[in-house]
Amino acid sequence: MDSKLIGSNIATCCRLQLIVRCLRMFWQSLAEEQKSRVSAGEQSALEAISRQKPHQYIYGLSNEEKSQHLNALGVPLFRLQEAYSDSDSEYYRLVVRLLQDQYTVQSETVLPKASKEIAPTSLQSPDDAEATYRKKGDQKVKGYSVNVTETCNEDGLNLVTDVTVKPANAADNDFV
Repeated sequence: MDSKLIGSNIATCCRLQLIVRCLRMFWQSLAEEQKSRVSAGEQSALEAISRQKPHQYIYGLSNEEKSQHLNALGVPLFRLQEAYSDSDSEYYRLVVRLLQDQYTVQSETVLPKASKEIAPTSLQSPDDAEATYRKKGDQKVKGYSVNVTETCNEDGLNLVTDVTVKPANAADNDFV
């Protein structure tokens, strides 16, 4: 048996890009009449986010500005979670998951989690929601861990007898 980390074919993006991308996908998936469930100010902010691609949104921001945007985007995520449901958009689950993964909500105060508090099972990409994060030695992977079991015969045919795929954060001993 041997395991190998396999990176998902997902674009690597920073935390802010991930949040902007998911907000953009969710907002653009809504019908015009659904958008009226949030305040005019929130609609305007979400429309502004939707006009740019995520990398364009963050391109000119300093690290301090990125941090400010990260703080500010927690409230719209919280409001969207309250105003909508699974039946409104296929991307609603991304809003809920991002809020849970990236922010702490106490009463109506929404604060970003410290980087060290974010679990490796957190959303890595809206395109591959099952991919997880793992650092193994010097290798950092967003994707999966694959375990291959094969026969080892010196004079005969060697066969692959099993292939198991789990999220990247699965430990090697989980496969045994």
